[in-house]
Amino acid sequence: MSQANLELTIGRLLLPDLPPSQRARVTAVIEQELTRLWAEQGVPAGVARDGLALDAATIELPAGTSAQAMGVQVAQSIYNRLAGTSRPATEPTRSGT
Repeated sequence: MSQANLELTIGRLLLPDLPPSQRARVTAVIEQELTRLWAEQGVPAGVARDGLALDAATIELPAGTSAQAMGVQVAQSIYNRLAGTSRPATEPTRSGT
């Protein structure tokens, strides 16, 4: 089985309440989680088009959310929007999240 090569560019990721020291960790977790989701659940049908753009989304997380949990939530939100599902980003898609 061959895997598709995907390139996802996030033009802007605003993390206003996150200390600058944690921003790199969150972006790394987003990349890891999207890779995991694409490997386990497949590439969403919405990705098949070149130049696909998603409108901005707001995700509200409780104060004190770890960089790991925040990155996972953002990645799941992106994946769900690409897949056309309306599941809220705050609902974990796997146990232990």
